[in-house]
Amino acid sequence: MADIATIWDSAASRGDWALPSRDRFVTDAAGRPVIGPDGFAVPIGPAGAMASAGLLSGRDIQTAVLISLFTDAAAGPDDAVPPGIDPRGWWADPDIGSKLWLLARSKRTPATLQLAIAYVRQAVAWMIADQLADAIDVTAEWQAGNRLAGQVVVIHRGAQTPVPFDYAWKDLA
Repeated sequence: MADIATIWDSAASRGDWALPSRDRFVTDAAGRPVIGPDGFAVPIGPAGAMASAGLLSGRDIQTAVLISLFTDAAAGPDDAVPPGIDPRGWWADPDIGSKLWLLARSKRTPATLQLAIAYVRQAVAWMIADQLADAIDVTAEWQAGNRLAGQVVVIHRGAQTPVPFDYAWKDLA
């Protein structure tokens, strides 16, 4: 069974769950989606049959990468956390996620870029340990509009799954 798919909205710089695309819904004569008794638009199933409503599913590798990158891992004892800032992390497992948040107010330098790439690699390393990936390739670059943009390529059994990402930067420079 597939997981609920997480999608990344670059314009809003946030992840979210999504309904299936609008063109896959049953529509009325005016082209508006038909709303079922559960309050959701009724999706079209195989061969035009109506299917059960729900959130978009699948995209498991992409979802795993996005959750790994954009969930805040807890700062370690050697990490420089600004005074008065919560060290973050999820109470059930502070190792889940990435430490990209520690860099959000750093200057856009080559050294910061390399540290960001290291944090991304660290965040997705569990996928190799759990045998969901044979290898992972990470690239990143600075882009206009205060963005760190990159791609995680998950390689498993010869198949490559590219997962692009970007991160809003609050550069102090």
